[in-house]
Amino acid sequence: MEPCSVRLSKNRPCTDRLIEAKIARVVMGVREPPNLVNCTGVSLLEQHGIKVEIVPNVEEACLAPNRHIVPSS
Repeated sequence: MEPCSVRLSKNRPCTDRLIEAKIARVVMGVREPPNLVNCTGVSLLEQHGIKVEIVPNVEEACLAPNRHIVPSS
């Protein structure tokens, strides 16, 4: 999943932690579905010079464990 930019639990978002840790590259399988949270993780990481790569053809497998809350595309 896309690194979170907002945490409903009020914990620090993943993007903040990745930026702070000076991570150079993030590889992910799918963007955060819009029905879960309005996530801007990819753009925040890119704004801080972090390269973001999305692995092609794995979206369905990444979403499968949460299919009960994520509608099919």
